[in-house]
Amino acid sequence: MTLAELLSQARIRLGDTGVDLLWPNAQLSAWANEAHMEACRRLRYLSDDSVTQSLVAGQSAYAWPEGAIFIRRARLTEEDRPLQFTSYKALDEFCPGWEDHSGTPTHIFTDLNNTTFNLYPSPDAAGVLKMLIIKEPEPLTGDTDLPSRLAYGLVDWICGRAYQVNDADTFNPQKSAEHFALFDAEYGPRSSARDEVFNLRNRPFDNFDGDY
Repeated sequence: MTLAELLSQARIRLGDTGVDLLWPNAQLSAWANEAHMEACRRLRYLSDDSVTQSLVAGQSAYAWPEGAIFIRRARLTEEDRPLQFTSYKALDEFCPGWEDHSGTPTHIFTDLNNTTFNLYPSPDAAGVLKMLIIKEPEPLTGDTDLPSRLAYGLVDWICGRAYQVNDADTFNPQKSAEHFALFDAEYGPRSSARDEVFNLRNRPFDNFDGDY
């Protein structure tokens, strides 16, 4: 489903197909992108297994991959076994002084801060880390073609937002709530930023994507 088809379906649902449109295309497009982001955060279905990070000897912390919601898997390119997920709290308990340990990394943890991930032990040589991430979507454009089975529900988010516009011809809180309920039924409950940060800090084990 293209962006144009998505907006067309939204206008049909809104009854906004006449000459004098109530909602401009730019606004519907913005809500379509918001809907796609919401759906991807809830479903966590967009993944990328091509993300790599060059490792520096003696450096434990590395910048969080751009657009990543979670890191699901990480493996040194010269090793067969993926790294295990842990937390700094577990390292504090079971590996005192872990900050000064070096060698071939065996673990990855994501709960030390919000902008980096860390390896344990710190690599003692240069290398490359390959990761599988759950990521945010790219902005919808005229060339975007979404799988129809995953895209139809986005119309409900657009309609829900449209009926929130505070205008005599557009404001309808009941219809807005109905559309958001349909969106929730299709994509699940909202994954808030607070929930995602909590899961990164408290549930970093076994590739667990977090609570829904």
